[in-house]
Amino acid sequence: MISTCTLAIRTRIFPRWMAYLGYALAMLLLLSTGYFYWAPLAFPLWVFLISAYILLANLKLETVSSP
Repeated sequence: MISTCTLAIRTRIFPRWMAYLGYALAMLLLLSTGYFYWAPLAFPLWVFLISAYILLANLKLETVSSP
């Protein structure tokens, strides 16, 4: 998550707020071993958020460029 967020900030693949959210969730996963039972769900939800954003961005780009 941390490396993906770093690449996202440098290449602007997705918005900065999503990258910072990824950093925060990565720290939560690293530091909350056993404190929060819902913490393992943070990674799949973050991946879903990023995937949905990229999918919607590509769909918008495709509809704009079609004749």
